[in-house]
Amino acid sequence: MNVPASGQFTLQARATDQHGRVGQPASVAVRVDNQAPVATLDAVAPILDGQDVVLTGTARDAEGSDITQVELQIDGVWLPVPDESIERSGDLETWLLHWTFPDEERVAHRLAVRATDAAGNVGAATNPVEVTVDSIKPVSTIEQPLNGVHRLTAADSTP
Repeated sequence: MNVPASGQFTLQARATDQHGRVGQPASVAVRVDNQAPVATLDAVAPILDGQDVVLTGTARDAEGSDITQVELQIDGVWLPVPDESIERSGDLETWLLHWTFPDEERVAHRLAVRATDAAGNVGAATNPVEVTVDSIKPVSTIEQPLNGVHRLTAADSTP
């Protein structure tokens, strides 16, 4: 069977028995959705510090199917965005995900996002965005003067 292009269709069937009697036609309205949804990832700072960041974006299905899943890819691993973090408004769905990163110093990560609609169509992943996580605070030390008392005089040039 050839699947028609996306859109609204009416399917009809009519039965004929072995004696040639034809029954009344039965019909059902169906919507065909064979177009994948599109997801976006909002701008992310190129260098992330601290302990976490809130990532946001949108997902939309042009055929009007509901978005059933949004996934964030971090370094090749797909993570689902929790349903409670997806807000639906008409055919546009906004999402957010708190990403808590490990203790890392200047480590690059690649992020992308994709969505799946109610018809099972999986959208293409967005172009990957590279971010650098720098979540380890620097260590401060004092090398001079050494512990103890240091006497400064007017002629002393030691800072």
